[in-house]
Amino acid sequence: MYYSSSQLLILFFEEMKPDPAGQLIQLRNFLGLRNNFHASPDDKKVKDKAIPMVSPELRRRLGWLKPVVAPFRNTHIFGKLHSLVVREVEYPALHPDLRKRMVEYYAPEAVALRKLLGRELPGW
Repeated sequence: MYYSSSQLLILFFEEMKPDPAGQLIQLRNFLGLRNNFHASPDDKKVKDKAIPMVSPELRRRLGWLKPVVAPFRNTHIFGKLHSLVVREVEYPALHPDLRKRMVEYYAPEAVALRKLLGRELPGW
């Protein structure tokens, strides 16, 4: 092992969502930083599938146009044209058989991580 367990802090996304401020305090304590930093949690998702965007396929096909339209990005006309091609992203559901195979494939790593951390990992 290259680092002792006292030098590692493992945080989980599943715990970040319900208590981002608590996770930030835990991180600052681990790093030895003062907790006088008060940031309000940002509820806006970075990549929210509910926000309309250009489909990946169309983005790939029109990629060559990006440098051409770059100077016009913040114009009213660009906004109007952009609104014509954006859609809410629809991801296909994960097939149950694939989910089962992935769970089986990653099960040994999940068990090893549970042992290493000494805690349960619900949903893993």
